[in-house]
Formats: sequence, C-alpha cells, structure tokens
Amino acid sequence: MTDYNASTSNPRRSSRRRPPPPTSLPDHFARKGYLSVSDLVGPSWCEYNYQYGILSLSHLPPSQRPATITTEAGQTLSAAPQLVAQKESTLQAGKAVHTVLERRVSPVQVVVETETREDGWALRLLNLWCNVQGLIQMRPGKGKGKESACVREVPVYGWVHGVLVMGVIDEIEKRTVQTGAKEKSKTWASQEEWKKDQRKSTSSPKKTKSNGDTSRPLTAFCSSSSQPQPPPSNEQTEPGWAYFLSDTKTRISSWLPAPENQFSARMQCMTYKRLFDGLLLGALASPPSTSTFDPNATPMDWTHTFSTLNLDPHQPLSPSFLRDAHPLCESWGTDLALFVAQNDADVCTLHHVRLLLEEGLRRLVEDAGCGGREGKEGVVRDTLALTYRRQVRWKRGKRKKVSPRSSTAKGGKGEEVQQGTLDGVIAANGEDKVDRESDDELLEVQSIETDTTAKQSLDALQGMTDAQQAIQQTLPSPPSTSHPNPTSSPPNPSSTQHADPSSIIGTVTFTHDPAALDTHLRQTISMWKGQRALVGVSPDQTRRCWTCEWMQGCEWRAEQAERAERAVKRHEGKWEGASAKVEVGEGMQQGEEGEEGEEGEEEGEEFWSTLDYDSIQVRDSAGNLVAW
Repeated sequence: MTDYNASTSNPRRSSRRRPPPPTSLPDHFARKGYLSVSDLVGPSWCEYNYQYGILSLSHLPPSQRPATITTEAGQTLSAAPQLVAQKESTLQAGKAVHTVLERRVSPVQVVVETETREDGWALRLLNLWCNVQGLIQMRPGKGKGKESACVREVPVYGWVHGVLVMGVIDEIEKRTVQTGAKEKSKTWASQEEWKKDQRKSTSSPKKTKSNGDTSRPLTAFCSSSSQPQPPPSNEQTEPGWAYFLSDTKTRISSWLPAPENQFSARMQCMTYKRLFDGLLLGALASPPSTSTFDPNATPMDWTHTFSTLNLDPHQPLSPSFLRDAHPLCESWGTDLALFVAQNDADVCTLHHVRLLLEEGLRRLVEDAGCGGREGKEGVVRDTLALTYRRQVRWKRGKRKKVSPRSSTAKGGKGEEVQQGTLDGVIAANGEDKVDRESDDELLEVQSIETDTTAKQSLDALQGMTDAQQAIQQTLPSPPSTSHPNPTSSPPNPSSTQHADPSSIIGTVTFTHDPAALDTHLRQTISMWKGQRALVGVSPDQTRRCWTCEWMQGCEWRAEQAERAERAVKRHEGKWEGASAKVEVGEGMQQGEEGEEGEEGEEEGEEFWSTLDYDSIQVRDSAGNLVAW
C-alpha cells in the first residue's frame, strides 16, 4: 500500500510588486475577487478589529507593516506595539503546534514545481486529491488518541451565496463507529460441541474476544432441533466507519473558552463542511440515496470557477510540473499518463487534474457508504468538533503538574463538552518527543498564498482570546467555564526543558446547523460587499477591547462614547424637569395643607438624605447602562 502521508507543496513564489494596502473591507474583497473562510468567520469577534487588521497588513511580520493606517472615515490610527508583539508571539506558538501535528500525519513533503497559474491551480487540486486518496486507502482508526487515522490541511473551494470561497480544513478523521447491529449469541447443539470449540479457541494463537471465558448460560448449550442452526463462527461483525471533521485551536490558558467565544470557530467548521459537501455534490451526477449533504451547499462548478479566475483549463501543464506530479500520482497507485490517455488526450491539462479529483471524490462517497450506517448519514458526519490544545511554552525550572482528572459538561442538545487537565510535559516515548528547534522552523510553504494569510489572520484573532484568558487567570474564574483542579507534585526532570505540543485541554462537539450558518454567512457577506456598516463589540463584550492593539483610537469605541454622552445629557434634562415638578407640587401642598405639608417635607428630606445614590442605575432607551 502506498504511503498516504505524502503531501505536496510549492516552493516557488512570484516576485511581484506588493500593492498598496486596501482602504476598506469592500476594497480588499474587490481586489481579491474571493474570500477565505477566515474572512467569513473572523469578523464575528469584532468587525472593526478585523478591518484594522486588513488595513495594517497584519499577515506580514510586524517590521513590514505600515506604522499607521487611514480608515475609510479618514481617521489615522496606530497599533500599540506591545500588544502587537504579544499577539505575534501567540501566533508563532500556535503555528508551532499546528506544524508538529501536521508533520506527525504527513512526514513526507513532496515538492512540485509550478511555472504557470494553471500549474498552480493543478497543484491545489492535486493536493486535495492526495488527501482524498489518503482517506480512502487508510484503515479507520479507533478515535482520538487511539490509533487515530486522519488527514490534515485539506484545501477546499466552493461558492457561498455567489462568492468564491477558499479554505483549509484542519483535520478529517476516518473513525470506526458502531452501526447498531447487535451480535447474535452463539449456541451449540450439545455440550460436546461447546468443549470442542473451546479447545480449538484455546489452542489457536489468535485469542477470541471472550478471553477463554467458559462461563455460559445454560441456554447456550440447548437449541431447538426443529430450527436449523448456522455454522459455528467466532468472527464478530466488522465495525463500520465514518468521516469526521474537526479543527484544532491553541490556547495560552488551560481551560476551554466560554461558549460565546467559540462562535467563530464553530462557524468555521460548519463552513468547511458546507464547502466539502459542495465539492462532493459537484462531482456526483446525482446525490446517492444513502447520503445526506448540507441542504444549502452549492455544487462546485469548476468550469465557472476557472472562468472567474481567468484560467485556461485546456492549456497544457508545464513539463516541470508533470515531472514532479507523475511520481506523486504513482505513489497512490495512479498512472497519470494512462489516466490522460483514457480521456482521449495526449497532454495533461488542468481539466484532466479536475477529472482526476472528481473521480476520487466519487470514490470517497462510495467508501463512506461501505462503512455501514443506520439510515441516511452525511459523507462527512454532522457531528463536528473543536480540539483545544495548550500552546508550546518553553520555561526553565520547575513546573507544576496538573492532576489527571477530567470533567464533562453538556451545553445543550446536540452539543457536548469534554475537558481534561494538562500533563504539561512531553511523553517519554520517542514518538511524542519533539526537539525544541522544531518550534523555530517555518511552516511549510503553501501553494495557496491566500489561505495561508487567512489562517494566520484567524490564528492571530484567536490569540486575542488567549491573551484575554491569560489576564483572567489572576481573577475569579468565570461561572460559564469549568476549571481543572491543579495539585503540586515533585518536579519531573524531563519537564524542565520541554512542553508537550499535543496536550489537549478539551474537546467541544456540536452539530452542524445549516440555518444558523446561513444567517451568519449572509450577514458577513453583506458587510464585505459594503451593503451595511461595520459593527463592533456589544456593551457586554467590551472585555475583548482589553487585548486589542487598536483600542486607543478605535472608531467604534469613540462612537459608543459619544452616544453614551448624548444619552447622559438627555437623562440629566429629564432629572432637572422631574425636580422642578416636585418643587411645584410641594409648594401647592404646603399652601393647602399647612402643617401636614411641613411634615411631608421633613419626611422627604429624610428620604433624600438616606438615599444610596451609588445603587441607582440609569439606562438609555436601548437599555444600555450610562453614567449619571
């Protein structure tokens, strides 16, 4: 069997002049002509923060970014250098974890040279085809941490509400599942047959799952002579398998983020599934009756896509590309030249690579159907997952080890949260040992420049959450998250220099929700098209501003401050009017009631003198708390 860990990369980058920074989000979208998955989910944290990141070219190293940016409204802003450095450090730590995870799955990196834009897109499709072949040919694993079988960094492409979208799925796992078929109890016609069967099983080098247990109910030795019995067999039903999509997030803190801070990550996984379902639907003549897909997924139309990207799918691919692509395809058991000849052609083109990919996608649908299922299931299951891992932190000296306890909490229907504690040290075996130098290595050069940029932007955005949680470690724990109970232990010598990059904080599972995803995507795309104004954080989420490098000078915060000031002035006018009415009313009562009015005035003075002004809250018409 071929090595399914092979992957592709493109070391060549076009030496073109860098264009000036975009002036707005719609300008950025118009220049690219497409969006990344990060562009669709990243703004959910704060649309102003995402805009400032795009205008400041945050995908570049800090030294190559402009010192100031000018917004669409004409405001000139500069980022806080300290927060920029902290976010960059968080980004690099997260990249190190992703690099280690990817190289564990794909230790072999195959370099494919490209010369033309058609070569570049053929490489992208070939990279996706390699991942599809890996899923088909690998044996299903038993789950996380138990012979896991997966592919990582899977590129996906598709159309969402008329917009071309590109992304990179972090992980697709092929996992064994219970199909629900119950094993029938084995019966023997007589006790002698049972003894003979036991002698065979004990003398055989292959142990049965019963482990030689000779205790059987009495009914096992008896069977009705009128009913024919199947031949004795010790084989159990082969378990089925299914494909599961997940994403890995790295964190500084050692607990899961609050549910509201998981929103963008959940939308990210859902968008990946929708795009992958669209690729499958585009490769199928008609959806099979045994599989389900996202009802809002758009079948991939490669002809329209190539036309949009100004690509010629019938232009012959360069000799240098074919020189590297042929042995890569052969490693998966496919003769690329023979495949081209079978499609009545003499030279390989982008169109042939597309046909090769679609053939692989159809085989993937068939493979998912062979895995066994109850009713109709998706090729990629609707159960999605977020795996939160601890970032690599190199610290010298003694470290505390967290007790191996775990807690489980359910967050609602179709949603489950599993959180465990961290070991904080690398395992002693050679498989899990990672040299310190590996964290300083750069990520593999991706052929998809925009996807790399998008992934960096999203990871940087996630880093803002991590820094916020790090600050909150010194504060009382929030009620919406559960925390592990740390206990001190003797220092481990191996933990003084290394940290385990694969330490899992917890896993959040949730169900794909096409309706909720559609609502979010429509709102975000309307923002990118300039059809609505940007929206910043809500008043109860202003804690997100604490770790934002654009906090000083943020247009959204200035706008909200002006709105609050106007609300205060309106309330002050209402308070003055209310005081005047009270004075007039008291004067009338004094003239009419005499001494009773004086007593009422004394009671009123006592009331106002004992009133706790600090406990009074004033809210505007929108329900926002204002200072008065």
